[in-house]
Amino acid sequence: MRQPNFSTIIQAVSMAIYNNIKYRVGNKTTAIFDERKHPFRHEVITKDHFLHDPDLKIVYRFVCALFSAEHLTAECAIVTLIYLERVRQYVTIDVCPTNWKRMLLGAATVAYELWDKQALWDVPYCQLINNIITVEDMNEIEMHFLSYIDYDTTVPASLYAKYYFDLRYLIHENNPLALVKNLCKERAQSTEAIARGVQKKDLGRAAIERSLSADNVIGMQCTKAMLSKENEGL
Repeated sequence: MRQPNFSTIIQAVSMAIYNNIKYRVGNKTTAIFDERKHPFRHEVITKDHFLHDPDLKIVYRFVCALFSAEHLTAECAIVTLIYLERVRQYVTIDVCPTNWKRMLLGAATVAYELWDKQALWDVPYCQLINNIITVEDMNEIEMHFLSYIDYDTTVPASLYAKYYFDLRYLIHENNPLALVKNLCKERAQSTEAIARGVQKKDLGRAAIERSLSADNVIGMQCTKAMLSKENEGL
């Protein structure tokens, strides 16, 4: 089995999580994963926020942000998906709008610690998590997650291979490049809008400066005229 491509696997894992949400049976969750009870930092939640399923691009953005941190590899992303679906089966809960982010954080933390064999809370990952939730909350998620799966963190080679080839098939049957292109287009449009805004500000500033310069010239001319008249009077 060849080394999985990071970008391709991230797209496939995003699709798999999105499908878990889209084709769920209900909205059964647990308190520790419920974002309504444990909202993220700096996130403004509207009343109807959890009434609708997240778009694929929203899931993709969150997965990208999570796995772009140092040491989070494509292999870790695959194991994260395995753990996510394992906790869903063990506790009989649904991956739904209210819990998918916190479930993913729990699965990624366990996978990161066990699969990559790195010390938990390595600096880049710690900084990423601290931008979302507190360390205490993350520890609570991890402890509950491990308890829910009965501390069954084993990933046999056969299971890993199954998920690997399933994800490759998912990519083959869909068009992840369209998702990436759309996101790139959105970023380009956003950047262009910001640039236009800056340009307008610069043009406005230049107009003000020209106006001030003109006022200064007129003021200087008036002053010279007044001085000239005073000299004539003398």
